[in-house]
Amino acid sequence: MPTPRKNSLEGRQRTLAGPHNRACHWRAAELEPISSGNSKGALMKITWLILALGVLAVSAPAQPSRYEVLKLPYHPIRQVGEKVYSLQRIYDWDKKATPRDPTPRPMQEWIGYKNRKDFALHYRVEQVLREGLILRSSGEFAWIGEPFGYGEEYYGEGKYNKSEPILLKNYPGADALVGGQKIQFLAIRAGSFRYTGTDGAEYTIAAYDYGKPYVAPPLTAEQIATQAKANADAKAKAGEQKILGAARALQANQEAAAKGDSFGLLRMGQRYRDGDGVEKDLSKAKEYLQKAADAGSPTAAEELAKLKP
Repeated sequence: MPTPRKNSLEGRQRTLAGPHNRACHWRAAELEPISSGNSKGALMKITWLILALGVLAVSAPAQPSRYEVLKLPYHPIRQVGEKVYSLQRIYDWDKKATPRDPTPRPMQEWIGYKNRKDFALHYRVEQVLREGLILRSSGEFAWIGEPFGYGEEYYGEGKYNKSEPILLKNYPGADALVGGQKIQFLAIRAGSFRYTGTDGAEYTIAAYDYGKPYVAPPLTAEQIATQAKANADAKAKAGEQKILGAARALQANQEAAAKGDSFGLLRMGQRYRDGDGVEKDLSKAKEYLQKAADAGSPTAAEELAKLKP
């Protein structure tokens, strides 16, 4: 008869490979058959084994997929050198445009992102240097939805070798990227860059700058005082305009009422009733409303009836 297998896990060597070829090793603890005498010890071993596996699952860095493309970072205001740029129009276009919309992307001097909604474009990281990232472009290709493109265009690796490499400076989180990672970005031309490739040859390539997210410097005391004065002046001017507008409206109502216009008479009756631009006087209010009603204003007749005891 065959020998019965023990209720145990043979110790085995397992390897979890990370993105930088760092290996994490573990050995399963041998489990004894559970019985009334050793059930507590066996349960403790099982508990420790589960905890060990959980720690390894959390600590082992995830290998990025070769098909994964990092999303376009959102930095609408950026500073490149001494200049500050607003890229909000591009982000607005990206949010509103659809694959059926032929409207091209604005500000196409900023490269690194598709120029049409029905196309896709991304760049692959070739090298991570102190000065920035060496990238190659996929070239724009027809796109029908994430993560699938037409044919092998989305997945094909050879197409990257057809493009000239570029240097991308100041990409956020560049140090965390790995070779082969695919990214999208917005960057503007910033001269050229000379570097030594992995083959030992010297190369001169176009350089592009992502820029740095712009944060406006705090206002000085003088700027704060100037702004406060400007706000006060604007408020005073608005108040003057309001007073002037009210005076003109009163004058227009008075002139219309003097000519026997029903609306002018109605408005003057309402003004005297409410004290709007004139001193409140119910006798004059009734007088004007009566004249307006006699001139054919049904509204004046209704409001006059409300004033009569």
